[in-house]
Amino acid sequence: MGIDAATVVRFHRLLIRRGQGGVYYVARWGGKSQIATRERGIAAIRALEAGHSVGQVEQSFAQERKKTSIQPLLQAALSAGLIEEINGASISKSEFNPFTLGRFWFRHSVLPHCRSAIRRLPILMQRWAVFGVSCVADRRPLIVRAQTAETNMRDTALNVQNRFRNSYLYHLLWNIADTETVFACPLPEARGWLNQHVQWTGLENLERARSLQKGVICAGFHFSASRLVAPLLLSRGLDLNLTATPSPNVDLEESIRWHEEFCSAGLERTKFRQIANVDLPSVRALLAALPRNEVVLTFPDMHTINPNFDEQTRKRCNFFGVARAGFQPPTITVPVAGCAVKMNEWAGWLAAQSGAPVVPVMLLRVSNGHFLMNLETPIVAPNEMERSDRATFVNTELFRVLDRYVCAYPSQWFGWHRFHLQRVAS
Repeated sequence: MGIDAATVVRFHRLLIRRGQGGVYYVARWGGKSQIATRERGIAAIRALEAGHSVGQVEQSFAQERKKTSIQPLLQAALSAGLIEEINGASISKSEFNPFTLGRFWFRHSVLPHCRSAIRRLPILMQRWAVFGVSCVADRRPLIVRAQTAETNMRDTALNVQNRFRNSYLYHLLWNIADTETVFACPLPEARGWLNQHVQWTGLENLERARSLQKGVICAGFHFSASRLVAPLLLSRGLDLNLTATPSPNVDLEESIRWHEEFCSAGLERTKFRQIANVDLPSVRALLAALPRNEVVLTFPDMHTINPNFDEQTRKRCNFFGVARAGFQPPTITVPVAGCAVKMNEWAGWLAAQSGAPVVPVMLLRVSNGHFLMNLETPIVAPNEMERSDRATFVNTELFRVLDRYVCAYPSQWFGWHRFHLQRVAS
């Protein structure tokens, strides 16, 4: 059923609760699905519940700021079964019965209180408690992710390990537990836990790269708890510039605040800057930071949302604030696990423009609660190469390192569940 400016929407009875960092979660009473949005989305829902048409809501937004489409919000609400009627026509029926009511009450009333209580526990107990709650609250969507990962892996040259799906799910759950615990506990505890549970190898490679006085580009890959890579590098006294695209479930301002407090809590007195979307001003800032021997941390191995892919994607990205870059992310085709895969070319391009060496960074889980932070040999393109050839050289060597780790630690690489989005059809 089409939705236009004259459309009037009636929702089921909704439960709206506020999460961390300005994110709101909207669920239907008794339903299984929910959507995440921000204040603009809640304002649109309230206006639609009051009987305003889609066009009237969009017009009210246009008076406050530039023209905004709420089509992405309505499409998300339709997919989650939150809409009961459109223009008087029934879309979905109520699932209100004792069983669904009990499950809904547990998911949206009990679990949030459990998470709040968990944050007051000591860090070691908190890890296990978050893991337990994640097994209950997040297991179903993570199982689907693990199934997708196994399906994608079967289409490569690698042999699928026995119980690969369970191992992948295990790492996903512990990734949630370790990341949430470190970012929620007091900073002294977070620093102490990281120092105690992370072993470093290859620090001499980082020092060798810094000795060139051209800055360092650390190319991180999404193994184990990859969000911990940034605080780990900060703990080594490095001024860090992190390039990362925001998502609806991560509050960028909260992330910046936490990392800045992490810097000020230590003796290193380092600086942290987060680059949310790579645009021309941020590129200039990074090219100015590298000669000061600062570090740029980027993760080039994940599929990046392209807001210019089509009009619907552009509207969705604009409404939810997922990506705001005004140009198409550059890609390079490289072999991974015996397949031709598109990866982000950004690291090699920045290295070619700045002359900075690239150090591949891997954070691997060696046991429950213990990690290995591995810094690989710096990748430096020969000076006699043309600039475009230097970028290709760096990226070729960089993704050769990724391929080696993917083959050695397949269940820890979280690129598998998005592998089909990056694979080049043969």
